[in-house]
Amino acid sequence: MRNQTESFRVFAPVGQPGRFVGGQFNLGAPERQVETDAQQKVPPLQLVAIGAGRGMTEQSTWSDRLEGLARWCARAGGALIAVTALIIAGDVVSRNIFGTVAFNAFELSTYLFAAAVALGLASTALNGAHIRIDIVLQKLPPAPKRLLNCLAYVSLAVLAVCMVWFAVELVLESHARGVRSNSAMAVKLYVPQAFWALGLCVFALAAIWFAVRYAVALLRGDHRLADGLSAAGNAGADPDETVEISGARGEVT
Repeated sequence: MRNQTESFRVFAPVGQPGRFVGGQFNLGAPERQVETDAQQKVPPLQLVAIGAGRGMTEQSTWSDRLEGLARWCARAGGALIAVTALIIAGDVVSRNIFGTVAFNAFELSTYLFAAAVALGLASTALNGAHIRIDIVLQKLPPAPKRLLNCLAYVSLAVLAVCMVWFAVELVLESHARGVRSNSAMAVKLYVPQAFWALGLCVFALAAIWFAVRYAVALLRGDHRLADGLSAAGNAGADPDETVEISGARGEVT
């Protein structure tokens, strides 16, 4: 009888060794024992940890995307600050050499600076760089400290949502009424206001995401993750990396 090779999914008992060859399970010999790539036994606890790690990886992917968006917004804000400096420098040179202003730097710098600040808020929040007075907080036990941290994150999210609400309302109203600046440039105000509102929207997403993650961690009793989230801004560490999972060996460290 000739040997045949078939490919299908096999659910082997936890801890039973097996061999996975060339992307297929070789069933040519009935008595052949299925072995894993590493030819090692995987305890049930480690399988549970691997499954949890996959969930954490998916959550971390969304977090990475949001952090990437916030990072690019912060870079755009920094670029606007650089443009503001160039415009001001150009106006200074033009006024001293030609006796006139070239860019109307005062008005433009106002719009650019407002947009730059708004675009940088999300990255600042995710990095824990907003100013906090925590003299009393640091002296509290862990339980009330976590509750106050949760209150602070939720309050920040609520504040961000309110700012977005009024900013978007202002942009729509300025666009509908055709409001222009009261200056020689007569800038359509909804244009700079839209960039300002965009930065606030990203800030609100970041604040909501952070508050929800922290609150869910507390509700699940995952104090290690909650503490990692609250300390992420200072330590610069990813709280999802508090548990490291090795895909090759299925070990948890």
